Amino acid sequence: MRATAAILPMTLLASCQMDQANEAMRGMSDDRMAVARVAFAEMETDELAGMLMLSEEIAETCARIDTNTQVHVFLSSRVERVPFRDPEVSQMRLDTARGEFAAKHGIDATDADMLCPAARSEILALTSLGATLMEGPAS
Repeated sequence: MRATAAILPMTLLASCQMDQANEAMRGMSDDRMAVARVAFAEMETDELAGMLMLSEEIAETCARIDTNTQVHVFLSSRVERVPFRDPEVSQMRLDTARGEFAAKHGIDATDADMLCPAARSEILALTSLGATLMEGPAS
């Protein structure tokens, strides 16, 4: 009887986490959902955290590009929360993601004139990074 009582809280926790993941994915397109699931399963924590920070940086830099909140909520469940992040580790993760993005597109990632078109190509190709971004309305 006691073994069953010990398993119950873990079962409830797992159930709550599934509900949260399902809620985050509600309303998401099937394609975006599939890309997010693959990124969640296959990417290392450092790589995933760097990609999420890079997508936030892109959204802040580029007009008409925003982060996709649903994908961010879903993917960030594998990354430590802001108060628990080591700033040096976070910077290293962002620098790595920025460098890989720049190398992939052959651009200077600090130049918004080059960064934004490359980010739009990621959105159109629906890569892991592109799934975390979305084009907003014309202003």
